[in-house]
Amino acid sequence: MKTMTWAFALISIAATGDLATAQPDPMAPPPGDPVEPAPEPMEPPRPPDPPPPVAAPESTGDANADRPEGLAIGIGLGYLLPSSLETPNITSVRVRLAGGLTLEPQVVLGNTTVKREAADDDEKDSSTELTIAAGMRLPLVRHGKVELELLASVGLSNQTDNPDGADNNRKITAIALGWGVGVSYWYSRHWCISFAAGNPLVSFTKVTNEQPEPLDETSTTTTAIGAIFDPTVAIMIHLFN
Repeated sequence: MKTMTWAFALISIAATGDLATAQPDPMAPPPGDPVEPAPEPMEPPRPPDPPPPVAAPESTGDANADRPEGLAIGIGLGYLLPSSLETPNITSVRVRLAGGLTLEPQVVLGNTTVKREAADDDEKDSSTELTIAAGMRLPLVRHGKVELELLASVGLSNQTDNPDGADNNRKITAIALGWGVGVSYWYSRHWCISFAAGNPLVSFTKVTNEQPEPLDETSTTTTAIGAIFDPTVAIMIHLFN
């Protein structure tokens, strides 16, 4: 009887151990899909390369460094071609304004008298001239020290010839307009070398001859208008203050 009791007890303990082994662990995670490992963090994108440095533009200096400042007056001489280059044959005075416009005035007021002495009588011839003219040089294009210029000119002249005797005067009145192109090179703000090619545009000339009485005086009028390009070339050098 005692032997059967021990056998039953051992069977009960073994059964209890199997049940305990078969029960799931309450602390274990629930069954399911396998957990994938966390992905490695991605590297942040590389910042773009900085733009290459931009070179500062080279300074060209003051564009008017080689030209006079403000109002300037220049005196010059040169050649009116064709001519021998041994001796200059023209002179001029230029007035350059602050903006670059250059005026070239010309004023002539003269009187010439010629006396001829003879044994019985003296003879005298006289001539009077008044001329007012002006040239203009307007810069159109500037490239460094060189300027391309538009030229314009206007002139008024009156000349009276009075030979010895009465009622024999001769008067000449002329009005003229001209145009052209020019190129000036400014070696410095004081020295300028210029080339000019001038052409006539409009000219008006009136010649009046006195006649002794009872004859009437005669006059001849000539007017010329035309777009002419047959330039008269001049080369000059001027010194400005």
